[in-house]
Amino acid sequence: MSAPPEEPATHPEQRRRAVAELEHTQDPGRVAALVAALGDDDWRVRKEAIRVAVAVSAQPELVRALLDVFDASDDVGLRNAAVEVLARLGEAAIEALTQRLPGLDADGRKLALEVLGRSGDERALPAVEFLRHDRDENVRLAALDALVLLGEVNLPLCAAWLAEHLTAQSLAERQTALEGLNQLAATLPWERLEPLLEEPQLRRAALVTAGQSADGRALPWAARALGAEGRALREAGLVALAQLIERAPGGAASAARELRSQPPRALDVVYEAASAPALEQRRSALVVLGVVETPEALRRCVEALSDDRIAEVAAGALLGHGERAGEPLARLLLDEPALVSALAVEVLGRLSAPPLTPCVRAVLLRALESEELELRVVALTAFGQLGDAAALSDVAGFLAGHHPPAVRRAAAAGLGAIAQRFPEAARALVAAAAPTSDAAPAAVAVMAALGGGRGSTARDVEYLTLALASPDATLRHAAVTALGKLGSHLGLTAVVFALSDEELEVQLAALRALGELRAPDGGAVGKDALLRVLRDEPEVQLVAAAVEALGATRDAQVGAEVRRLMRDNRPAVAVAAVAVMAAFTDEASIASLLEALSHPATEVVKAALSALAGAAEARVTAHLGAALDHEAWDVRRLAADLLGLREGALARELLLARLRTEQEPLVIDALQRALGRPESPARRRASSPELGSLR
Repeated sequence: MSAPPEEPATHPEQRRRAVAELEHTQDPGRVAALVAALGDDDWRVRKEAIRVAVAVSAQPELVRALLDVFDASDDVGLRNAAVEVLARLGEAAIEALTQRLPGLDADGRKLALEVLGRSGDERALPAVEFLRHDRDENVRLAALDALVLLGEVNLPLCAAWLAEHLTAQSLAERQTALEGLNQLAATLPWERLEPLLEEPQLRRAALVTAGQSADGRALPWAARALGAEGRALREAGLVALAQLIERAPGGAASAARELRSQPPRALDVVYEAASAPALEQRRSALVVLGVVETPEALRRCVEALSDDRIAEVAAGALLGHGERAGEPLARLLLDEPALVSALAVEVLGRLSAPPLTPCVRAVLLRALESEELELRVVALTAFGQLGDAAALSDVAGFLAGHHPPAVRRAAAAGLGAIAQRFPEAARALVAAAAPTSDAAPAAVAVMAALGGGRGSTARDVEYLTLALASPDATLRHAAVTALGKLGSHLGLTAVVFALSDEELEVQLAALRALGELRAPDGGAVGKDALLRVLRDEPEVQLVAAAVEALGATRDAQVGAEVRRLMRDNRPAVAVAAVAVMAAFTDEASIASLLEALSHPATEVVKAALSALAGAAEARVTAHLGAALDHEAWDVRRLAADLLGLREGALARELLLARLRTEQEPLVIDALQRALGRPESPARRRASSPELGSLR
């Protein structure tokens, strides 16, 4: 087999490999070769040259050679590559560049500013400060651009220097400075902002500043911009108007007044923007439509509910109209059924107020006929919020067994809410429903909401006991839950029977009910049954639920049994025991919680830490400090958060000691928060400066 042909000497890949080898050679010609490679015609060679140049940056002659490019070369590609390398070389490049500035021509000074800005180094600021006063306008503009880039390292100073150029003679300089402030999200006081709004060439950028300012005095300017000839100015005005509605005190009411004083074209612009391709324009339009009281505004907002990206904004705009929009929205949904969605019905329910009007009721009934599960759930929820006695029958049928569980749960909650407002009508529904009929689920839901419904506790228990024999597991679950709500010792036998139900959810409901049952003297009659579950039940979930139910009995005698379970090797059981013991403040309980800190399961340790957080004893602080050395980082983070809430020098000393050795970034952040320090730079977010003090 013949050998493959050699790559020609001029092949880019061969040149790239040759450049890569320069990283590991001390050839005196290395610097010249790297500079030549930075101007190569092929991007792969230039990219490799940039990488190698950064890797060998310790050579001062390389920095000098790259700076020479600014004087001696007209090759744009080479100059750009030199800028990229120098910007990444840090202090050495900044120092050498600062010394060379006086000898550079205007183009060289502009390139220098690009290096300084892209360096992201605060040490570049003095040179930029010098060049922002340069005699050449283009250099001054480049200096302003560099200040924007360096805003990440010193936001207040860069914003202040930019603001000084807002009164420059050059329009380009004023505009660049203003746009730079906008990029930094800096705000201006009204006395500085108003003159900029009055200047036509700066108005668009000034509107951006106005939107960020949260100053309601800018609202007329934003509203008037909607009628401007230029599209860019209209779009800026719309965004600013939306921001002022959201941020300025009384912004919504003031914007509504301003819009009423504008010609019709202004609203047309908002309507059109509600379906614009640009998402920011659509979002801003919806915010503005939230203060526009027209049928078209409602329709546009409802249409936007179908777009997940802006549905939340659209819902907020509709809710901004208040109750006065309920009936118009209901009529719109009746006239245009295609607009009916779960979110639209949810908003309608929140905009409407009892009593339920015929129009709103018609929309909700139509929603209940939908095949969409979520739509039926929100309609039932709305019935619960708004329905009168007549609505009991609208909701009751959705508790039947053929409906999905989510629908039945929503119907039960809705029925219970109506029952609490109209108890007499609800009790009549219960009286008419046999425990084995299709109406039984509704009757049980009412009894759970009202704590009964058949005239006496004995009759209530009898009815619910019969319902427990139903083949419908959802009804059995509801019945045993209702027995718990009754809280009577008369229901004990039925609830204990439900512990043997074939459905886990029914068994769990029975355990919760046992914790709620009380004798006439207030004693917890379900305690013995719960203790038997702890001894005999192998299912972890049931044991954990029994522990929680024991806690609900508030019986001091259960403490010893629960403390024993805090050492259980089943984490779910131990966590439940810790949660119960957190309610006890006696010495034995606190000691057992401290002991739980050595449990092998981290979730148990975290539960114990949280349970101990409120205890004032110094020994608790010491134990929280010991948890800072736990092998699990999430335990250490929680311990740091909890120690940060405690008073005293000991907590601070423990936090400081751990901060010196901690390696996990999330734990370091928690330690710094607890000590009142800023978070690490990767998580820090600079705030926008207020330039009120700058002149």
